[in-house]
Amino acid sequence: MVYNKIIKGNIGKILPYYILRQKTIEKMNKKVCIIYLSYLKWDIRIRKQIVTLKKEGYDIAKVGIIDSVSVIEGVDSLPLSFSWSRMLSLLEMVCKGLQLVVGRIFECVYERIYRNKYFEQIFQVLSDKKFDLYIANDLNSLPPAIELKKKNGGKVLFDAHEYSPLQFANRWYWNFLIFPYRDYLCKKYLPQADYMITVCDSLADKYHKEYGVKSEVIRNIPFYCRVDFKKTNPSGIRMVHHGVTSSARRLENMIYLMRFLDSKFTLDFMLLNVDKSYIKKLKGLAKNVAPDRIRFKDTVPPHDIIKTLKNYDIGIYLLGAYNFNLKYALPNKFFEFMMAGLCVVAGTSPEMGKIINQYNFGIFVDKIDYRETAKVINQLSKEEIDQMKMNSLSAAKELNGELEMKKFSEIVTNLLEKK
Repeated sequence: MVYNKIIKGNIGKILPYYILRQKTIEKMNKKVCIIYLSYLKWDIRIRKQIVTLKKEGYDIAKVGIIDSVSVIEGVDSLPLSFSWSRMLSLLEMVCKGLQLVVGRIFECVYERIYRNKYFEQIFQVLSDKKFDLYIANDLNSLPPAIELKKKNGGKVLFDAHEYSPLQFANRWYWNFLIFPYRDYLCKKYLPQADYMITVCDSLADKYHKEYGVKSEVIRNIPFYCRVDFKKTNPSGIRMVHHGVTSSARRLENMIYLMRFLDSKFTLDFMLLNVDKSYIKKLKGLAKNVAPDRIRFKDTVPPHDIIKTLKNYDIGIYLLGAYNFNLKYALPNKFFEFMMAGLCVVAGTSPEMGKIINQYNFGIFVDKIDYRETAKVINQLSKEEIDQMKMNSLSAAKELNGELEMKKFSEIVTNLLEKK
């Protein structure tokens, strides 16, 4: 009798704990496999997937390329023995090109292309293992995930980091050879995924328009990091850009801009050197345009980027719309500038523009015009820059990785609860 009274009197406290404990036990019994063909060291989006699901208590395995952060405590790592850094031989390129040409006429040839050694490795590593959920990151991971689902059961969550069919559509060979192949894969495999997520509204709309599949948007926003406001020095305004040295991104736009900016503005580049000839070109251009005001600094690990950026005043990314993905880009660095409490100068993606305009933490330009953009930046007062920096810090409380990954976690939970 006494025991029953104690239980009844505390049921309101005990029941939530019991429900939470049961859900944790259920998650521990659910096996999730994360498949990726990128380098985990630099792919923050996939690392956030792993961190979030591990924290939720799922039994996680990851299958991907070996790099310096491949080993994660509590996560089963199943490495693949290949690297994107290996150049294809001339014979391999010719053979693949011929296959892609023939595939435009006979689509059955595309089957041979995607069932390549990467597909076979993933399938071989996982064929004797059963998972409740496969998370396929990018289109090249989707076919093996679907085939594994057919063989061993489970569900597939597809994460489209890019609009894959038009990823490098500014290159002639892409439109002639690669687009038809990727289009074929999308038509065949997207409808077979149980759920789909992507990085911004424009990509979600495009996938729905072209392939009839709906996707939920999970943006590439870093986890919240508390940053103290830093006042701007009006006689020395520091700008920064960081990222990959890709010629498709036309990084020279920001160098040409410096020609028209007042001498109080400086620009630091922190570039991942994946294209040595392009970075050499950029350094030569910088020396001619503004030799004392443009510097090239070493990159920092992703976990140090916010504390490095917070020492600047303006984060800048002038991105020309040279292909579909660039036209509608909403990259990590945009939100990292915001999280670091910077005034953000960005163009020309409307995805970045609508967020800047909503939260008023910077300047958006819808076209690359060096003189006009410089005119607007030159006219900014110290007080205006400081206000935009404070607006960034306020926006970070609403735009952060915790809120985005909460949506991601709910998607995974709902998928696994469905029969």
